[in-house]
This record gives sequence, structure tokens and C-alpha cells, in this order.
Amino acid sequence: MKKKLLLFLLTFLMFHTAKSQDKRAVKLEWKKLDFFILEKKITIPGFQDEFMDADLDTKKVFFKSNIPTSEYSNIKLLDFSTEIISDSDLLDLEKNNLENNPNFKSDFFTARDEYFVTLTFNPIFNDKGTLKRVTSIVYEITKNSQKKNSIPSVQNIQNSVLATGEWFRFYVEKSGVYKITKSFLESLGFNTNVDPRNIRIYGNGGRMAPLLNNTYYPDDLTENAIHFIGEEDGNFSNQDFILFYAEGVDTWNEESDTHVNLFSDKSYYYITSSLGSGKRIQESTQPSGASTLNFTTFDDYTFYEKDLFNPGRIGRKWLGDQFGIENEKTFNFSIPNLITSYPIRFYANFASASFGNSSFQVSANQQNLGTVSIASLNNFDYVAAIENFLEASFTTTSTDIAINISYNNGGVPSSRGYLDYIILKSKRNLVGYGQQFVFQNLEQQNNIGVAQYTISNASSIKQVWDISDIYNVSRYSNNQSTFSFKVNLGQQKKYIAVDENNYFSPLKESNTRVANQNLKGTIFNDNQGNFKDIDYIIFTQGFLYNQAEKLANF
Repeated sequence: MKKKLLLFLLTFLMFHTAKSQDKRAVKLEWKKLDFFILEKKITIPGFQDEFMDADLDTKKVFFKSNIPTSEYSNIKLLDFSTEIISDSDLLDLEKNNLENNPNFKSDFFTARDEYFVTLTFNPIFNDKGTLKRVTSIVYEITKNSQKKNSIPSVQNIQNSVLATGEWFRFYVEKSGVYKITKSFLESLGFNTNVDPRNIRIYGNGGRMAPLLNNTYYPDDLTENAIHFIGEEDGNFSNQDFILFYAEGVDTWNEESDTHVNLFSDKSYYYITSSLGSGKRIQESTQPSGASTLNFTTFDDYTFYEKDLFNPGRIGRKWLGDQFGIENEKTFNFSIPNLITSYPIRFYANFASASFGNSSFQVSANQQNLGTVSIASLNNFDYVAAIENFLEASFTTTSTDIAINISYNNGGVPSSRGYLDYIILKSKRNLVGYGQQFVFQNLEQQNNIGVAQYTISNASSIKQVWDISDIYNVSRYSNNQSTFSFKVNLGQQKKYIAVDENNYFSPLKESNTRVANQNLKGTIFNDNQGNFKDIDYIIFTQGFLYNQAEKLANF
């Protein structure tokens, strides 16, 4: 059983290529399951072992199925059935830890040259106070016949896009919609006396490359779709500008359990006009059918995390605020258009380095959320700090939330406590407030048919962008005070409201010009330009070049 917080972000991939469908059904056969942790018996509801997964720390159960497939695939939910259960049916599960919907998720991966698509969801959930469990599901596996184009082969020697042409770079730190003006491009050294329709922006976003090499990640810079205001006449005028969605270094990474890129504080993007017509954001095609659901609210995700300390002074685990000399701190959040009738879900991870039993006391707007107890260190263990996790829920009548954390050092003055991160999940009304904001409604993936999103007070929201695929953003346009658009259900999507009063500005370094380089095409070539198999590659700073040469020749 996996003993970790399972947080997933899902993008159902859509392709306009030839596809085949594979419809399947699963019936969950519920039963009682017993587990023992340090001789303590825990009884939880479960089902068939092939689909069963559980987190015994938080006392949650999950459905998880790794489905073999012959090629690149994705899953579309067709139908699911539930039944109402009582509190007693939960057995030893924690009712307060239940999610409020099944949250169906899908992912694709490869292992030993075999293809798999994974389906996960919460089989027991709390639907507005009514406990339900899933009894059956019907889903469809859609196989993409163009998998070779969808998953570039890392074995192919390709020429990098940076190999030719004139290139400049800039960077961002946070995710959002950015405005690039003519004057900013000129400050980079970019020649703006070009046909603006040929301007392209490349970048892979600020996410970390996956740890597993069988997880897809672009093997070269990827072109991003952009929205160019005023390019139609073929001249770059002073009032023309570019809008595009940039992913910063602030996205959740499940593998490393962090929102912060562990290796870079900057997400770089590259711009050129040397490669012909560029990719542009296209208008989304809305379904023609009548909507069966109307979304006027969305599921919000807010977090706080800083990487400041590495107690073990090794590895990838970094922690944030330290408690020691100062043992109490308050972290303030503001959530606009918060629906106060819905409970806010609270998640936080802590660590303590103490040779006594220590603890954290946590409250939200003076409501007690719980105590996190952490065992003492052992002189004979090579452990720098011990972690523990708190999950809770609370309600509030205010859109301003103060999270108070107090550290009890267990009577050991040398103890040090650490906050890793805080996550708040809440419900918000879809109402414009003069700023761009990301939104998604998890019910979009848990239902079948057509839904309509409706945003009120939307006069300054001229567009909504579908940012589920950051490289191929599409748009919905608006010129009314109420903004409505229709979407297909059965798949999760993420959107951003593009408010004309709140564009972000990119940043630049002193050296903005990028020299031509062709690592993809030449790194495996010998001095004669012929491909040569190699044992390993050494990356080094310039001042260590001679030492690296000695090591390579050893």
C-alpha cells in the first residue's frame, strides 16, 4: 500500500487524428479488509485487490487500475453508478478526510517498451453531507494512431530549433498570462522590423523534468501558441503586443512532493522570427448540444511554500519557514469570491529535528485544526528530521484566512521545526474582480454530456483560455458583462480568465541573446561529424573544464 499524499493534476489529451475506441466496464465488489500497523488492527472498506489502493496514514481508499494498451491512449469516462452509505460503512476511515467528489483521473506511461494508461478515482466521497460509494464505472480507451508524432522518440538524432536563426530569451517566475510589448522585445535586442506573423515563442514551462525516463517530456524546446494583437497588417506597430500563457516554477510536482522547482528559480522562454509563420491561439469549438449543467462556481487551489532549508544538507528535500527561536508564526491568505457555505480543505506538511517529542498546533481564523505530533530523533539513525502531515477542514465567514502555527519543542531548546507547505482547497464564485485567475470545476470530469460555464462581472474579461495543454492553448471570446461558454463533460480541463486590467510582465537578464547550438544534432558526433556511441556525458562549469577532460580521459 502506498503511504503518501496522492495529489494528481490531470490533462486529458485530445487529438484530431484517426482513433479507435475500447469500451470497458468495472463493477466494484465491496468488502471489509483488515490491516495491521504496529500490531494495531485497522478495518476499512475495500474491493478487488487488482483495483485497490489505500493510504493507511490518512485512512483513505483509492481505485487504481493500470491498463495495458498497444499505443498512446487516454481515457474518457462514459458513466458511473453510486449508492448511498452510512457512517458505519466507513469502518475505520476518517469521514473528515473524504473528498467531495470521485475526482476521476487518467495518465499515460510506458514501462519496458510497453504502454499503459492509468485510471484513478476516490471510490468513497462526501457529496454535500451524503456519503456515497461508486459501485460501477464505464469508460472508453481512445487510442491515438499517431503515437509516433505524439511521443517523440529520444533515440532519434534531431536538430535543435536553436541550431539556426536569431534567438533571444526572457524568463518568468510565476504562471499566468503575460503581455510582451514592442519596447520589451527591443530591450532584448530583438529586431522588431519584421513581419510579426513570423514571431514565435518556444519553451517547455517551469515544471521539473520527470525523474523516470519513461515519462514523456519534450526532448527539445516546444513552440507555444500565442495571441498577437495587431499582427494582421504585417507591421509591428507601437500599440501591438503579444499575449501568451507562461508556466512558472510554481506548479505541483507529485514525484518530489513540492510546488517549487528544485533546480531553477526561472522559467525561460525563447523568441525568434527566423522560422516562418508562428503558432497562434485558436478559437475553441463549443459543443452544439444543450447544456445539462451550469457552472457558476469553481474549485480553487491556493498554496504557500518556500524552499529555504535542507536539514540533511543532501538530496532534494527542502523545507520552508523555520521554528526555533520564534516558535509561533501566522500565514495569511486572501481568497476572493469565497463561498463560505462550503468547508475549506486544509493540507500541510511539517518536519522537526528534535531529540525530544515535538509537535505543531495549527489553527485557522482561531479555529483549532489539530495537533501534529512528531517523534524524537535517534542518535543511531542517519535522519536529520522527521516529517508528519495534517489534513483537516474548516468553515469561515471571511475571505481572509489566517493560519496560525505554534511549535512545541518538547523541552529541548536546540529543536528546530519546519513548515514544508500549506494547501487550501475551496469553492469560489465565478465572478470577475479585475485580475486574471485560473479556474476549473471538478464536476466537469465526473459527469457526462455538456456543461456551460458562466462568469459574472466579466466586462474586462475579454477571453477565457483553455490551458490544459500549455503548448496548445485555445480561447473563448467575450464582449458581454456576463461571459458564458460550453464544454464537453467527462474530461478535466483547466482555464484562465484573461482580464485586460491584469497582464503579467516578463523579466530579462543582462545577456538576452542566445547563441546557435545544436546539442540534439551534434552531441553524439565524433570529431569527423559521424555518430558515435558513448558511455557517458560530463556537464561542467567552464572553470572545471580541464578537470573534466582529465576525468573523461581516465
